[in-house]
Amino acid sequence: MAPDTVPRTFFTLPGEIRNAITAELSAWDLLILRATSRDFRALIPPLNMHELILAEGELPAVENALYACSLCLRLRRFHQFADTMLTKKRRRGLITAVGRFCVDCGLANMNTKAGGYSAGTFITRKGVTSVICVSCGCLAPHAFQQVPGVFSQFCSKCFEPGLEPDMDLKWPPYRARQ
Repeated sequence: MAPDTVPRTFFTLPGEIRNAITAELSAWDLLILRATSRDFRALIPPLNMHELILAEGELPAVENALYACSLCLRLRRFHQFADTMLTKKRRRGLITAVGRFCVDCGLANMNTKAGGYSAGTFITRKGVTSVICVSCGCLAPHAFQQVPGVFSQFCSKCFEPGLEPDMDLKWPPYRARQ
């Protein structure tokens, strides 16, 4: 190879041409391209929620059951969301799904303005009901039933029949949303 010739790669192209090429790509293609190398990750800005909603409608995302999370701005598998986040107004393909968030982000942003769950919230994933304990704040794998069909807002460790758990450990008194 002669010393005056430079190998031609995508990154040796002028910035205007690179921007024109990436502007023609779909949201899914941008996600895949960003994941290929740190150079592409630095070149392509992160996708916003509207672009992620477009990406979740593409065939590979549908086949792999990927949904967009509005808090971490990632495509995540369906089992990482509560069942209510995947139905009705937050189902796939609707622009109103911008408020959808995964369980991990909902727990990390508890009681914040960014959105999230609050203590005592029941979360159903794949038909299994869990509860965020109002005493210790853990996500119990299944809600403890005081009476058949009536779930407690406490995990099985904090619940003792006949005794109220110590409420001033971590959480303020729970108020149900109306």
